[in-house]
Amino acid sequence: LSKSNERKLLDKVQAQAIQDLESKKASYASCRARISYIRSGDGATVFYPSCPNDMKKVQDIGGMWNCEACSKQFEKPVYRYVMSMTIIDSSTDQRCLVTDEAGRAILGMTADELHELQGNAPDNFNKHLRDLQWKPFVFKLRSKEDSYKDKKEIRYQVIEAKAVDFAAESKILLDEIKAFECNA
Repeated sequence: LSKSNERKLLDKVQAQAIQDLESKKASYASCRARISYIRSGDGATVFYPSCPNDMKKVQDIGGMWNCEACSKQFEKPVYRYVMSMTIIDSSTDQRCLVTDEAGRAILGMTADELHELQGNAPDNFNKHLRDLQWKPFVFKLRSKEDSYKDKKEIRYQVIEAKAVDFAAESKILLDEIKAFECNA
């Protein structure tokens, strides 16, 4: 693995993000973790209706969808992922934002397909989200400082997600063990 793709435990990712705050730059890291929670109840959603032109959020106005950003109306929006999930490894857990590209990789379908599933078969929608719980992925995370209501905090975003390739992961672990044995 190259240095930029070096796998880190989540506690090390968090420590690196804190260090990088001083330089005011975003921090990137890869980790192998499991999904422990996808926030989808109590009014939370995993997708939003967007404009096909500029991907900005649109409003339903009596059967038509209105995009205030480009001043156009559409019969049907394009749904895009934006969700909050918690991932966990052996060191700690971390809440992350997941947007469309990573969401498609994690959920295995487009947000339009998941929206349709939610409308036509809510039980299957909920089962699909539950089936992802504890599933392992290799995540590439971006962390950066953000302000919300005058409160500064570090926010983490999944920018890439891949299902774990257990054969490749085994080789990585064996290489780490060999490196450890050589240094002992």
